[in-house]
Amino acid sequence: MGSRAALSYRPPLPEQAMRNAASSLALLSILSSLIGCHPPDESTDPDDSDLAEARSALEAPACGGRRWVSLGDPGACVSQAGFDAEPLFPPAEGPPPALAGYCVHTWTGTGAPSTSELEGWEDLFAPGTLAEDCALVTPLGGYSDHLGSFLRQSIKSRVGVVTGAPVAAPLVHVAVLDTTPDAPSGVPELGLNRHGDTLAALIGEVVNVPGAAGVSTSLAMPYITDASSGEAIVRPGGGDFGYISDLARALWRTVRYHHAAHVGERLVLNMSLGWESLGPSSACGGAALPAASAVRDVLDIAACQHDALIVAAAGNDTGGPAPASGLMCPAAWMTVSPSCAPGRPLVIAAFGLDYADRPLAVGRHASATPFAAPSLGGIAWSAGSPMPPPLTGTSVASAAVSASIAAVWANAPYLPPEVVLQVLHDASPPVSLPVSVCAAGAGACDMRRLSPCGALSMFGSPWTCAVSTAQVPLSNPGLDPMTQASMLSAAAGAQVVFASATTGPLASQLGATAAGQNLVHPQPIIPVCPTCTVSLGSGSAASNPSIYGRIERPVTGLAVVLRIDESSASYALSGVTGATPFRATLPATAASARAAWISATDVETGLSIMEQIVVAQ
Repeated sequence: MGSRAALSYRPPLPEQAMRNAASSLALLSILSSLIGCHPPDESTDPDDSDLAEARSALEAPACGGRRWVSLGDPGACVSQAGFDAEPLFPPAEGPPPALAGYCVHTWTGTGAPSTSELEGWEDLFAPGTLAEDCALVTPLGGYSDHLGSFLRQSIKSRVGVVTGAPVAAPLVHVAVLDTTPDAPSGVPELGLNRHGDTLAALIGEVVNVPGAAGVSTSLAMPYITDASSGEAIVRPGGGDFGYISDLARALWRTVRYHHAAHVGERLVLNMSLGWESLGPSSACGGAALPAASAVRDVLDIAACQHDALIVAAAGNDTGGPAPASGLMCPAAWMTVSPSCAPGRPLVIAAFGLDYADRPLAVGRHASATPFAAPSLGGIAWSAGSPMPPPLTGTSVASAAVSASIAAVWANAPYLPPEVVLQVLHDASPPVSLPVSVCAAGAGACDMRRLSPCGALSMFGSPWTCAVSTAQVPLSNPGLDPMTQASMLSAAAGAQVVFASATTGPLASQLGATAAGQNLVHPQPIIPVCPTCTVSLGSGSAASNPSIYGRIERPVTGLAVVLRIDESSASYALSGVTGATPFRATLPATAASARAAWISATDVETGLSIMEQIVVAQ
């Protein structure tokens, strides 16, 4: 994240809270290898015998008892006992039977309902048909005007840019469900939170074949938190977070829009977002309760009725003394298949890499998947639009994977979705990292840095695809001399602060971070030092390695963490004040650093922060 709007965000109050004969033979071989693939058994269903378990989500600050989703007879969606009721998918939208019974119940009273106020109302619902609707859907994805244009070219080069002659009509429809208002393909609209339009633009810049892929946006996160009251309020221009039911509705609007306006086109859904499982109400394993089941039901319709390939961000590090691990929802549905297609995963979980093909420093534990992509400093924008902040996180990986799928599918739209995914994976560069979670219906489970170029060369595509295959030692691409000189000049005249080695715990180890807040916060970070850079010494303002930048928000516990070989070293920074540019000299051993990030506690929200930053030679 990095929009100025996001900087004023307050967490809710605690109680709310991817043509020739030879290629055809190869594809037939892949098809035959897919026969007989079956998804693994799903996890055990949650115990829904006692509605007290659903009610236990009241303890989660992001829920608060104000909004619930039920699944039953459509005629039973009526207001009662202090709750206004409305169909989750309105009848006018013509939802299929599988969706017609979902109902949203919104508390109309002052504050949150008490346990006593819920008891009689809950008794009206059969076990397993009612669950809280939590505001847990958040973008997963800092800011330097010195780096913007450089990073824009770098991220495209690392994914692979596809160019070619204009195509008469779109062959693939990529729908980005995010923080950006609904907009048809070819007409991107800037969100007040720039997360969504940045990723939509990135997809369009990777698939640089005019007409081949149309990118649309759908608003899945329409809420912000009012700074004074702490209440969640809708912002039509795009928000910072959403309820799970908001994602379900956005998905259904997208499916209906695809059916009406993109007939004959392949469909790719990009969800650079996720939510943490906070118990039965928001769990996405097994037989999910409403509202999570509503999201899964729409995804199943998209996969089965429209052969969609669905990509979601694997998730980012939550920090804290007990950080969450594994895939976030909805990426966790990579381990199950659509009801109609056991040969592919329901969702493709995109894992984030830096430029050295290592996990992001702010990556999520035990979330490595076979489908990885570059995700440090992702930035793109439409002509005439202001430059947005670069994004670092699995949001960017998700967009890169979606773009790669779109490029391959647009070149060979006759391929079934599972073959597109298999060809794209097998023709992409391998990454020497272990995989934590394999995909349902997939054959091999080795990690690849997905790029469309290898697959397009298999097809003898007329399109040109250029990808960077350089071995990069640093977490980010090496800065060209002009960019580096421009950045280093920012350190001239900066306030000199003191850096000292620290052996104590960092802020990101002490408390929950913005990366996975149950309090619903834009992911993965609060942008605190968008210009922060570690210089390894060459041409820096100091003879030794140094860190320099400008803190944008009040923080405490500010420290820089360096990855040196396989270990890390941290240095506390003292004397950093306000928005004054600062510079601190680091020990000579820092010249061996290959990745860096900062750790701090945000004064305004109380959340700890992990923000990966640029390393300059």
